[in-house]
Order: sequence, then C-alpha cells, then structure tokens
Amino acid sequence: MEEEEEEELAPVSFQPRNSFAALIMEDSDEEEEEDEAEEEIKAQAEKKRSAPVPAPAPSRKAQNKARKKNKKKNKKKAKKKQEESLLEQAIAEVEQISEQNSENKEETTLLGVDKKYLLAANEVRRMFGSDAVADDAQEKWKVSQMRNRRGQRSRVLPTFKQNTKLTKPDPATWPPVRVDDLTMSPVDPPEDAEEGVKYFAFKWSSRQESAQQAFTMCIETGDPNSLFQLQQYPYHVGTLLQLSELLKQTGDFQRGAEFIERALYAFECGWHHEFDWKTNKSRVLHQHRENRELFYALFRHIQMLGRRGCCRTGLECCKLLLSFDHSDPLFVVGMIDYFAIRSKQFRFLLDFFEQFDKKPILLPNLYYSIALASFLLHQEEEEDENREASISKQDADVLLQQAMITFPVALPVLLEKCKKTLQHPGTRQTLDLSKESFFSAAYRSPTLFRLINLYVDRCYSLWTSQPIQTWMAENLVVVLQRIQQGDPLVEKSSQALQATYPIDGNDSFSRIQASDYNDEVASIPADLLEQQAVEPPRRVVPASTGNPLALFLQTLLPWNEVPNAPYEGPQMQLNEADREHFVQQVMEWVGLNRNGDNEEPEEPENEQQEP
Repeated sequence: MEEEEEEELAPVSFQPRNSFAALIMEDSDEEEEEDEAEEEIKAQAEKKRSAPVPAPAPSRKAQNKARKKNKKKNKKKAKKKQEESLLEQAIAEVEQISEQNSENKEETTLLGVDKKYLLAANEVRRMFGSDAVADDAQEKWKVSQMRNRRGQRSRVLPTFKQNTKLTKPDPATWPPVRVDDLTMSPVDPPEDAEEGVKYFAFKWSSRQESAQQAFTMCIETGDPNSLFQLQQYPYHVGTLLQLSELLKQTGDFQRGAEFIERALYAFECGWHHEFDWKTNKSRVLHQHRENRELFYALFRHIQMLGRRGCCRTGLECCKLLLSFDHSDPLFVVGMIDYFAIRSKQFRFLLDFFEQFDKKPILLPNLYYSIALASFLLHQEEEEDENREASISKQDADVLLQQAMITFPVALPVLLEKCKKTLQHPGTRQTLDLSKESFFSAAYRSPTLFRLINLYVDRCYSLWTSQPIQTWMAENLVVVLQRIQQGDPLVEKSSQALQATYPIDGNDSFSRIQASDYNDEVASIPADLLEQQAVEPPRRVVPASTGNPLALFLQTLLPWNEVPNAPYEGPQMQLNEADREHFVQQVMEWVGLNRNGDNEEPEEPENEQQEP
C-alpha cells in the first residue's frame, strides 16, 4: 500500500506525444527569450534618456544676462521689502490714530448721521405709504400734459445735483442753480481743536456779495414786498430765509418750507469733497460770518419738520447741526429730546445724556425727558421677550425722583398743561401740589421759568397716558417722603439751581426766544397785512393784438405790469371775462376792433325815408 501511495504522490512530468509538439515548445521558449532581451534593451534606453544631460559651458553673453536677471530680482525683492515696511508703518500709524481717537469713539458714533433718514419725503412715505408722496416722473408727466393741453411748447427742465441728502430739488419749479455761488474750503483749526477733526468754512462769490448788498438795502426800506425784486438772485440764502419767515407768518407754510429747502440745497452744492458730515469728524464753526446762515437754514428746516410730524428726520438734522459746532450756538439741546422720544429713539437719548460732555448740566427738559425715556424703554423691553433688559424700572424711578427734586416748579406746570391730577396709589386720594410748599413756593427765575414753559408746551402730550400718570404718582409719594426726611439732595439741588439761573435773569440762556422752540407762529396783524400785502410780483399780461395803438392802450390798463417797476401796493383785480369786456369797450371807444384793424364807422340808416 505504501508503494502505491508513493507512486500516486510522485510528480507527473509532461512529455510531448510526438516530435512536432516538441518543436513547438522549443520555438515558444526562444520567443520568450527574445522578448526578455528586447525589454532589457528598452529599459536601458529609457535610463539613458532619463539620465541628466550635462549642460554646456555658459558663454559670456549668457553670464551677463544671468547677472542682469539677478540684479532685477534683487531690485524687486528690495522694492517688496520697502513696500512691506511702508505698509507696516501705515498700519502702525492707523493703529496709533485709532488709539488716540478711542476716547472720542463713543461721541463719534453718538452724533453719527444716518443718511437714509435725512429726507422728509422718505419718512412721509414710511408713515403714510407711497401714495402720500407723488413720484417725480409722474409729476413731470403731469406738467408736460398740462403744457400740451394749453398748446405750450415744453421747455427743457434744468439739471440739478441728484445725490443731495437734505433736500430733493424739483426741476419743474426750482430755478437753475450756480454751483460757484457758495464754495467750501478747509481752514486752520482753532487753538482748542480736537485731534483728527477737520475744519471748514464757506466762501461767497462776487455774485453773492452783490446780492447781499441788495438784500441789505431792501431790509432797510421796511417793505417786505421789495424782497421779491431780488429774483435775479434765486439762491441768495438771506433772501430765501427772510421770505420764508414772511410766508410762514402769512400762513403759507408750504412755500416757506420750499424756500428753506432751496437755501439748504445751495449750501449742499458747495460742500467740500473732504467734508465728512456723516461721522462727526468735520466742523463748520458758527463764529465765521459766512457759516451762520447754514445754521439758521438748518435750524428752521428742523422747525418745519416738527410741524410736519417728521420726527426721525428732525432728530437726524439735530445731530447734524450739533456736529457742526459742539458749542451749540442755537441751543439744539433744547429740542433734541423731543424728537428722540417722538421717534422712539430712547437709547440714543440716554447715551446722549451720559456721553455728550459739552451739554449744559442743569436743563429741565433733559432731566424730565431722560426719566421718561427710561420708563418707555423699560416698557418696550418688557413687551419684547427676545430682547435683553438694559434698564430697570427702579432706574427710571430714580431719574424721575431726581428730576422732581431738582426742578420742582416744573411738575405743577406740567400737570396743569396736561389737565391731569395725580392720585395716591394706595389711598386713591388726590395729591394737591398747591398745598405742598416745596412745589408751590419753589425757586424760579425768568430764564428757568421760560425753559420750563418751552418744554411743557411742546412735550406735555408725551405725559398724558394713564401708565405714565400712575408712574408719576408713585414717585411723587416717594419724593414727598424724602423731603420730610430731610434728604441732602434737596438742599444741593436748590443751591445748584440758584447758581445756574440767577434771579435777575442774567445767564447764558437769556437769549432764547420762545417762538424758536415751539409750534406757535407770530402772524402779521391784519391792518399791516392790508397796507403791505406780501405777494410776489405778477407777470406781464401778454398782448393780444399787434396794433401799435392797441398795445399802447393796454399799457395803460390798471392790471398791466411793467418789468422791474417798483411795487406800488395792491392793484385792481379782475377776472378774465371782465378784462375782456373792458378791453372790448376801450377798443370800441377808440374805433378799433380786437384784431387791431381800423374800421370806418357805418353811417346809420335813416329810419324814415324822405318823401
């Protein structure tokens, strides 16, 4: 068995069956050997190809070229290093400037102007929809249609600067403007100049100087209608502001606002390209004579915005006017709180009170408005669940109590204007301030009482809601308790108030006029208005005939106007039908028809013929 297993496990050798098969096997072996040889030859050839070819020795020209290339590369490297060093130096300077201005960073953002809220038409559109403000293209289309109906040839509308932010010119009604009438240029900063702030001043052209002289002569005459003779200077700012005031006193607020916008447009066309009005980094000081009319124009524009109800636009204009000159020559602080609360910018008002260092310390409008803004902001944050609370009701209570203690005379005036009485939150009894000597016999000076009346007349409507009245009653009870306990804040506030507002009225706020900070307008008396009617000069009535005699007679008619003639008071007013009838009678009287041809009078026919 073992021998059989060995025989089975022995390797089996393959032997060809015949000689032909053996020949085939030998040929296949020879082919394999030849293939292997060819592959070795190919591999050696590839090695030779891949082997680096020794470079030939460079010639002198090649060496010179290489040296020049190296020099150029070195110069480029040096330039790159120099540029990198300059860039690093510039970055260091920027960082140094940012560190120097880090202290004024809060103030810069505080008075920064948001340009999308500077145009009153945009705010009107947001409040009442797009239908409230007519589209410019639609207005132009209406004007062209009316001209076509009348058979008039449409004139080419003048072009205006379109990227203005304060006003939007109307090409259909505004006259063309000359850009060089008012120009702005940089000036040397004063001694106490702020770092990183540029100072500018306006310059008048010779045309503006001549217009100013003519304007002064018209003012000296005392006749308001003489101002309309300055139509050859359509963008003289002094004339526009004076005409606006006259039209406002006669009740024409729309045209008065248009004249103010034209004055602002004249100033905005002359702004310097480096004048940065958005970030509180440029100053236009009021002490320069040429700059003052810019302050007056913007101030009256703010007044008009308040009458139109555009409070957010008024707030941005207040910030812009205050950024021009931080000394606040027109007392913008006296009305910025009203626009901030009406536009619901409560956080801005709180930041303004804390961060703006050049504001007056003791102002009744700021003390009461800060307390009210804190209370309204707290209510707003409570209603919004996703909003983090930045102020508490206790903070608002402290501010209101401080306002009542510092300015006790303001509370009775405010309640009387609101026609409200405060009730004790626990006993529901009426809190009669006339019986409290702290409020009824409080210190008052002429200037202090004027400022309080200004604030109450304008902002009393903000205090009339029932939650605010309840909040006032709660804090009034606490104030009365603090007075009985002898709180030292009461005596300190009284001393500071007497030092700021002396009893003789000789203080820094005595120049403030009530008419500039409320909505009351002084109207011109009726008898004076009849004597000197404020009306623009009428146009010359065009002649309707070509006859020389008829033209001469038309110049004698009472409603005819001679160009550049002085104003002589109100003239005869007739409608078109009466005028035509009167002219027809005059023509018949002199023997002329309407076409201007002489006609021989016909002989009357004899009714009775001779026999």
